[in-house]
Amino acid sequence: MKFSFRQKTVEILRDDLKMNRWLALELEKLVEINKTPHSAKWQTTPPFCLFNYDGKLLTLAGNTKKGQFTTPFFIVKAVDTKKNCALLELLFPFPIIENKHNQKFPLNKFCCVKKLFHTKSKLFVNLADFCGLTFVEIPVFDYLTKSRVIKDSFCLAFCLSQNCPPQNIWETSKKHLNNITTITSSYNYGTDSELQMFLYTKTKTYKMFIPKGHCQSLTISDLKYIEILTPQKFVAGTIQIQLNYCYKEKYYF
Repeated sequence: MKFSFRQKTVEILRDDLKMNRWLALELEKLVEINKTPHSAKWQTTPPFCLFNYDGKLLTLAGNTKKGQFTTPFFIVKAVDTKKNCALLELLFPFPIIENKHNQKFPLNKFCCVKKLFHTKSKLFVNLADFCGLTFVEIPVFDYLTKSRVIKDSFCLAFCLSQNCPPQNIWETSKKHLNNITTITSSYNYGTDSELQMFLYTKTKTYKMFIPKGHCQSLTISDLKYIEILTPQKFVAGTIQIQLNYCYKEKYYF
C-alpha cells in the first residue's frame, strides 16, 4: 500500500501529538505524587531532563542571589494538559565543570553534578517543543551547607592563693562547643610543687598536673571549660588556648 506525502505528514503529526500527550500526562503524575503526604526526609519525585526533537538537552537560565546560572535539571510544579504546558522549577547544579577548551576537548559541564538545589526560579515551557524526558538519580536539597574552620588563640594569666576557691578560668561559648583545642599550661611562679587543673569536655574529664617551672600541652575535642584547683599556698602562670571550631552556614539559592 502506498502513502502520499500528505498521509505521511498526518501520521507524523499524530505521533507528535501522542508524544506531547504522553509527556503532559507523565508530568501530571509527578504533580499528583507531590500532593500526597510524605516524609520530609525523602524526596518524592526525581529530577528530570527534557529533550527536543533534535535530540538536544533543554538548558534554561535562572537567577540566584549571586547571579545567573544555567541548568538542564528540573522538577515540575504544575501542568496544564489542555494547553500542553508545564511550570518547571529550575534546580541549581553543583558542582559544574567550566571547560576552558570546549572546542578542543568538548565536555558536558553538567556531567559531574552530584547535588541539586531548589531555587526560586520557575518557568513555563510548551511541551509541544519536546519529545521526551529522562529522570536523573541526583539528590535534591533545600540548601547548601558551607563549612569553614576558624582558629582563635588566647593567652590567659592566672594567680591563685590558698584562700581562692577553684576557678573556671575558661568556658567555651555554646555555639563553639564542637571544637578541637590545644591547651598549653605553664606553671611559672608559686610555692606549690605542682599545678592541678581539670579540662572538661562533653563526655570526658582530663586531669593535668604540671610541676613548677614546667609546661604541658594537650589537644582535646569539644572543650567546655577549664578549672584550676585551689592551691596549697600559691600558684601563678599562663594558659595558652588554640581553639579550632567549625562554622556552618546555610545558603539558599
